[in-house]
Amino acid sequence: MAFDGSGVFNREVSDYVFNAVISETDVNTEMDSFATGLSLCITKDGQQTVTDNIPMSSKKFTGLPVGSAAGDSANLRQIQAGAFRRVGTAGGTKNALTITPAPAIAAYALGQRFTVTIGGTSSDAAATIAVSGLTTKAIEINGAALSASVVLVTAKTYDMEYDGTAFQATRLSTVASTGDVVGPGSATDGAVAAYDGTTGKLLKDGVVLGTVATLDSGTGSGNVPLVGTKSSTETLAGLIERSTSAENVTGTDDTVTPTVAGVKEMIDTHVAVSGGWTFVEKIDASTSSTISLGEGNLNANFDYMIRYDHVKHSQDSNLQGDVGTGGGPTYAGSAIAGCHIQARNTTLIGYTESTVILLDKTGGGATAGEERHGYIIWFDPAAAADTEYQSFNGFDDSGGVASYNTGAGKHESAVAVTGLRLYPSGGNFATGRFILLKRAIT
Repeated sequence: MAFDGSGVFNREVSDYVFNAVISETDVNTEMDSFATGLSLCITKDGQQTVTDNIPMSSKKFTGLPVGSAAGDSANLRQIQAGAFRRVGTAGGTKNALTITPAPAIAAYALGQRFTVTIGGTSSDAAATIAVSGLTTKAIEINGAALSASVVLVTAKTYDMEYDGTAFQATRLSTVASTGDVVGPGSATDGAVAAYDGTTGKLLKDGVVLGTVATLDSGTGSGNVPLVGTKSSTETLAGLIERSTSAENVTGTDDTVTPTVAGVKEMIDTHVAVSGGWTFVEKIDASTSSTISLGEGNLNANFDYMIRYDHVKHSQDSNLQGDVGTGGGPTYAGSAIAGCHIQARNTTLIGYTESTVILLDKTGGGATAGEERHGYIIWFDPAAAADTEYQSFNGFDDSGGVASYNTGAGKHESAVAVTGLRLYPSGGNFATGRFILLKRAIT
């Protein structure tokens, strides 16, 4: 035995001894072992033929040339270049292509792929391809056979993959901006474009809009024709017939559509003139230093009310109001003239005139059991005129004594108000619900 099956070469005899006669048998046995071992080695000049798989142990062959025959090994650069599947321009005819990849294939196999450039003429019917002189196979695009409208375009490049039955072609080059659809040499005014099924790619004149019998397959119920009168042959105008002012007010016809102005008229009629308050927004306070409402959303010809309940303060303080102007908005703070408030419980507590909108005089609000509730109404604050208000505030102190405050005043400035807010004179709102409502006055 020369190699032991694991690549280790073992001697067949024991070591020779100095100054001793060597056995003829031992010498012949060892020489035979050398010969056997050398015969199992791969020779660099190609004399030896490999007879089994060779485990490479994560090593690689280097310096490989480009493979040229079907049985050759391929180097990485050759694979990256895709040279074995790029076949250049197809031969044959426009509807019967031929290609000759190198090396040639011996048979078709699922997944075979070739990159082909179409010759000087586009296909115009069902097309086939023959590879390496084998039998022809159909060419399809998106699973459909080629036809007068599904074509291979001249000078364009396609990736063709064999799916076991046909070659599926995918265009690689950019689709021309002009496309394959062309129009007629002349056209009829008012006619819509129609597809020409004869050529598969020609747009032709369709019917002129307004021909009921052509457009809607009749005038029976359920059809949507484009001409006629307000009936089963509804006119386009009738389909979107505008409501009259009387219909907006009375709501007597639900088959017509109001204009934008009509919608406003409906709202003004059925909502605004009723005088009721409608919801705008709500904020629940939680360690809030101010509550701002309606910023950028106040409309002229509306009164606005902030109603509040279960309001507690982080420290004893008064409840105050404010108005803002401009895009910020910028709030007036203490620059409001003519603010009046009167507070009462079982007797008159006091009367105050100030430059701050005071909603209560009693202070407090931080002790357990003390809460505020009430409202303040601003009269058309978004109008460019003095903004007048009135307020009511109820307060329960920690001793169970209820008091109330009534107030009124105005912000003397002919500038439209763009924001409303409430805030404590000190600290924050610990809790409380603040709701903005509006009421039309036109």
